[in-house]
Amino acid sequence: MHVSVSRLKRVRSTFSLTMIGILTVALPGYGQTTAVAEVSGLVTDQTGAAVPGALVRMLETDKQAAHTVLTDPQGRYVLPNLPVGPYRLHVQAKGFKVTCRREWC
Repeated sequence: MHVSVSRLKRVRSTFSLTMIGILTVALPGYGQTTAVAEVSGLVTDQTGAAVPGALVRMLETDKQAAHTVLTDPQGRYVLPNLPVGPYRLHVQAKGFKVTCRREWC
């Protein structure tokens, strides 16, 4: 009888330690599942030349929140950590005529 009680305690101890280990590893990752996106691109003119300093604006249509960035000297831009959802993209640059699609203005 003594052997089975001792064996039962070992099994319970092992199970408890295993569960503690699983919960310790799994819980920190639970709060980190956030849906975000990144948008990047290149702004060029009609000849294909880069447009540095252009204002790139992503308008989060559900919340009317704007996320903006300027293009770098090579015309590139990155908008990181955008909440997932519908957006409208607007680009403006000095010396360029402002045009937009009717549903975007």
